[in-house]
Amino acid sequence: MNIGQGLTAAAMHAPGRTAVYDEGVTLTYAELCARTEALAGGLQELGVRPGDRVALLMLNEYRYLELLYGITGSGGVMVPLNARLAVHEWVFMLNDCEASMLVLHPEFLPTLPAIAAQVPSLRTFVLAADDLPGTVAPGTPPLTLYEAVVRARVRGRIDNVAQDDDLAAIFYTGGTTGTPKGVMLTHGNLLANTYQVMPYGQMTDEDVYLHAMPMFHLADTGGTCGVTLYRAAHAHIRTFDPVRMLDAIQRWRVTTVTLAPTAANMLLRCPALDDYDLSSLRRITYGASPMPVEVLRQLMQRLPQVEFGQAYGMTEASPVLTVLTSRDHRLDDEKAVRRLASAGKPVAGVDVRTWRPWTRMGTFTSSTGRRI
Repeated sequence: MNIGQGLTAAAMHAPGRTAVYDEGVTLTYAELCARTEALAGGLQELGVRPGDRVALLMLNEYRYLELLYGITGSGGVMVPLNARLAVHEWVFMLNDCEASMLVLHPEFLPTLPAIAAQVPSLRTFVLAADDLPGTVAPGTPPLTLYEAVVRARVRGRIDNVAQDDDLAAIFYTGGTTGTPKGVMLTHGNLLANTYQVMPYGQMTDEDVYLHAMPMFHLADTGGTCGVTLYRAAHAHIRTFDPVRMLDAIQRWRVTTVTLAPTAANMLLRCPALDDYDLSSLRRITYGASPMPVEVLRQLMQRLPQVEFGQAYGMTEASPVLTVLTSRDHRLDDEKAVRRLASAGKPVAGVDVRTWRPWTRMGTFTSSTGRRI
């Protein structure tokens, strides 16, 4: 099994259903699959071979979705880079994974000469834009236009190259200290966690999921395969802004979105919150850091038609470990309110244990008293 099979199945069974909403772009599942297969073929023509690392330095858009399926469908390994980092951090990660290709948005072109000079493994640079720039900074390497790659003469298959134990992506995470570590996730990792979490989202093919959080983060990407498997629509905003998000919900009739607690607080404090039609929105999932109970309580009161759910996890777990379901999000008694501070219960296939330090450094005991 591989993640590309979900997209080809959606194109087969629901070819005319809307797959993508973006600024000025709407694609059906048939169109999305065709573009992605063309992208996979174009990447192979550019020299991408199974196991090659293809890094992305991009903000949110529909091409990020195509690249997820196109890179992994060609046998390559997707390496999303945190767009908020500094050049020396990108250089470290690119050298660490030995990336051979970098796909980037025009916003990051000023940094490209420095990146290219310090990462000898990079051979190809693809600009994710409609047109090549008229002028570039000195030292900028030759650029290949993304749409030229999609117009490749040979279409690739995205559902029969990789197996479930093949590497699909490397997500860099630094935790709270130290240099970033590359977490290597297989097709099987991503698919297994998708199936573990799907029952809690309760999506249908009528849903519209908004990619409001950064697509370079697994908190967003982790749910992407599930949206496609449901044959729901992917909507995109370039970067998070509460007003931009509210406009997208109203314009595309968004039904579900994932937010970090900071973004949820910004939404709650947004003066324009009551100025938009949010009647389509039925679910907000939150995670990635602790949610202040008071922020959650106020948001639940401001959006009474919306059900809430929390997903807790870590990149190494690909990523979800526990879920606090919508049934646990209640304000009708004090016990229920206290439960809002919980991270929920383990998803199927996850065993959670609580550890406490033993008397000697490096020795631990389980919650049942058994020494480890």
